[in-house]
Amino acid sequence: MNPHSPSRFRIPAWAFFTLFAASAAVAQTAFSVGTGGTYPSIQAAVNACPASGCVIVLNDSVYHLDREVWIEGKNNLSIRPSSLLAMAGIRSRLWNDGTDTALKGTAADPEDTLGIRPAGWKKWPNTCTSEPGGSSDTVNPLSTQGYASNGLVVVTGSSNVRLEGLVLDGIRPQYFVNKGVWSCKYDVLFGNVGINLLRSKNVVVRDCEIRNFFAALFIDDMNSTGIVATGTQQLPAQEAKGHGAMGEHVVEHNIIHDNWWAIYDQGEWDLGSTFRFNRCIANRNTSFAESNAISSEANNMAGGFLYVKDVPRAIHRIHNNTIWASPLVIGHGAFKPGVQHLFYNNIVGGFTLLDAKLRSMVNDWRQLMSQYSVWMENNLFEVGAADSIYQIQKFSSGQVFDSAACAASGMTGMSSCWIGFDEPTPVLTGMRKSWLWNGWKTRSGGTYAATIQGKTYLLPSAMMIEQFPGGGFIDSVMGLASTGKYIDISSAQNVWVKSLPWKSTTLGAANYFEPNWDDSLVLRAVKSRGRKASGWSDALDLGAVVSNTLDSNLQGPRSQLEPSRGAGNCWRIPLRIGSKVAVMHITSVRAWSTPFATDETSTAKPPTEFFAQIPANTSIADPSTLDICLEATPAASADIRFQIESEGALQGGSTVGFESAYFLVPAQSDPSGIGVRGTARTPGSLRLSRVGNQLVAGGLPAGAFHLVLRSLDGRVLRDASLVSERGTVSFALPGFGRKPVLVQIRQGDHAWQGMTTLF
Repeated sequence: MNPHSPSRFRIPAWAFFTLFAASAAVAQTAFSVGTGGTYPSIQAAVNACPASGCVIVLNDSVYHLDREVWIEGKNNLSIRPSSLLAMAGIRSRLWNDGTDTALKGTAADPEDTLGIRPAGWKKWPNTCTSEPGGSSDTVNPLSTQGYASNGLVVVTGSSNVRLEGLVLDGIRPQYFVNKGVWSCKYDVLFGNVGINLLRSKNVVVRDCEIRNFFAALFIDDMNSTGIVATGTQQLPAQEAKGHGAMGEHVVEHNIIHDNWWAIYDQGEWDLGSTFRFNRCIANRNTSFAESNAISSEANNMAGGFLYVKDVPRAIHRIHNNTIWASPLVIGHGAFKPGVQHLFYNNIVGGFTLLDAKLRSMVNDWRQLMSQYSVWMENNLFEVGAADSIYQIQKFSSGQVFDSAACAASGMTGMSSCWIGFDEPTPVLTGMRKSWLWNGWKTRSGGTYAATIQGKTYLLPSAMMIEQFPGGGFIDSVMGLASTGKYIDISSAQNVWVKSLPWKSTTLGAANYFEPNWDDSLVLRAVKSRGRKASGWSDALDLGAVVSNTLDSNLQGPRSQLEPSRGAGNCWRIPLRIGSKVAVMHITSVRAWSTPFATDETSTAKPPTEFFAQIPANTSIADPSTLDICLEATPAASADIRFQIESEGALQGGSTVGFESAYFLVPAQSDPSGIGVRGTARTPGSLRLSRVGNQLVAGGLPAGAFHLVLRSLDGRVLRDASLVSERGTVSFALPGFGRKPVLVQIRQGDHAWQGMTTLF
C-alpha cells in the first residue's frame, strides 16, 4: 500500500515511518515515557540517552511540559509515539504554558551551573549596553543570542536526531519586542518556537503537526567555519566546528498551520536543508496591524512560509509543499537574504483568504518570490476566482476558419472571415496590478469559445491568457535583472490557475488539502506536472499530497560537499551516494557564476550560466569524484554553483530520478574582506604567550580590541579594551595562578579565541 495515495481509509503516513524506525532501531537503547514508562519525563529520558543513541517512546497522547525539552550534545536520538498510538493514528501532543522565557537555565540544567543563563536570558539581547543581556556585551556569549534558544523542543549541538509523529502546540503565537538593541537603533522581535534546530546537523522532523507558534521551526546554523559563512559570531567554545558540521536537516510530511512563520531561518552558514511534502496552511500574523505599530522590525513580520535572515549563500531544496493563505512565501527584512534556493513542485495560493492588510503584503518588497527566476520550476500559483482580479474584454466578433460559417453569413468562397457573435464573449486578457508579483508576466495566446448562429466555435486570440480552462503559464519574470529586462522562464513550466479544488480543507480530515484528482483542472495543472525528484519513476504531482507511488527514503548524490580546483577551468566534485542502486548515472550538469553580494541589505546578484561539459563516463560509484569543466573562467569575486541531475536503476529494473545535487565554490577573492573560508576570516592566527606578568596576544591587525579572559567554568577573570601595537596586545596579570583559561578577543566583526595554560 502506498501511504501517500488517495484511499477511502488509510493509516497515516507517519505511522509507517514510526513502525519502520522501531524495527530499524532495535540495536539502540529504548526508553519509554508516560503510563507504564521507564522514565517520569521526556527530559529525564533525553538526559539518560547514551552516546550510542536511543529511541524515546511516548506512551501517552498528551504531555504537559513544565518547560522546554532540551536536547544538547546528543547523537542518534529519536522521539516518537508508541506503536499502539501510531496504529491508532494518534500523535503525542506536547505543550507548555509558554513561560519558559522567564526561567533561568535549561530543562537539562535548570540550576544553570555555569552561571550564564539567568532568568530572562531567552529574551536577550534586551538592551544595547555592555551589561549581561546587552548587545554590546562581549563577556557572556549568550548576551547577543539568548532569544535564539527559544523552543518547545530545542535541539542544540546535536546530530541525527529524529522527531516523528508529534503534535507541538504553542496554544497561541506569542512575541516580544526589544527596541533599539542592535547598534542602539535596530530591534529584536521574536517569540515562541515549536522546534528549534540550533547549530545541529541532520535533524529529521517528520509527520508532525506544529501549530500556534511565532515560528513552527527555527533554524540557526551559524557556523563561522562553513564555506557559505558571511561573518563571525561569538559562540561558546564547544560550538566552533568545521564545515559540514551543521545543517542538512529534512523537514517533511508535516502539517504546519496557524503560526506566524512555518520556518524562520537565521544565520544559515553551513549545509542547506530539504523542506518537502509539508502542508503549510494559514501561517500568517493575525496581529500584523498591532505589531506593525510597535516596532520597525514588525514591519517585516507579516508571516508566511519561510523567513530568511542572513542566508545569502546556503541553498535549500524546497519542493512539493502546499503553501496556502500565507502572505510571504519567502520573506525577508533586507538583511542578507538570498533567492538561491531550489523551489519546485510546490502549490502556492489562498491569498484571497487573507485580510486586506496581509493581502497587501503579498506584493510587498519583502516578498522574495518577486526576485525568483533561475531556480524556480514546475510550481502552481493560485490567483483567485473573482473577476475583479482579471482584465476581461468582451469580444463581439472574431475570425472564423470555417468556409461553411462564412457562406452562411453571405461570404461565399472564403475559408476564413470575421463574423459577429450571437452575444459578446468575455475573454481573460490580463491580470490587474502586475500579478502575481511585480515583474511576472503570463503567457498570451490561446483559443476561446464563441457562439455564432447557435453553433460553438473555438477562435484564436493573441491577447488571451488562458491556455487551458481556468489557467495558463507564467512566461517571464523580472527576477534579479537590474536592467529592466524580462527573463524568459517559459521552459520552467510554472502555471497559474484561478481556483484549485481540494477534497477537504477541514483540519483533521484524512484528505486535508489533497487535490481533487477527478477535477479536470487538477488533471491538467497538478497531476504529473512536477519534475522528477528523489525516488520517483515518473513526473511527480505538485503539492504536498501526491497520488504517485514513491520511496522518499531513496537518496541521490549528497549536496554541498566541498569541490576542489582541478586543471584549467575544471573543478573536482566529490560525490557521496546515500542509497544503493543497481546503476546510477548523471543526466545533466549545469553551472552558474553568482557575484557575491557584500552589501548587508542586498539580495543575491543575477547569476550567469556557464556551459558545463558532462564527463564521458556518467556512471557514479560511491564514493566518486566528478570532473566538471567550464567553457570560461568565472570572475574570482563570484561564487560558482554546480547542479547535478542523476537517476538510478533499482534492483527490480525500474529507473527513478533523484533530487538535484548542488555544490558551491565560494568566491576566490572577496571584496568584503570576509575571506573565502570561515577559517580564513581572521587576518592571522592568535598566538598567546606570557612575558613576566603580562599576557601577550600576537598575530592581530592594528587597531582597538576588546579582550575577555575566562575560566573554563565561564567566569570572567578580566575584561579590558586595548589597542594593538604592531599586531600585539598585552596587559598585566597580577595574582593569577597557573591554570587553564580561555582568551577571547574581538575587533569589530572579527573574533579570535584561544586557550592557554600559562597562568
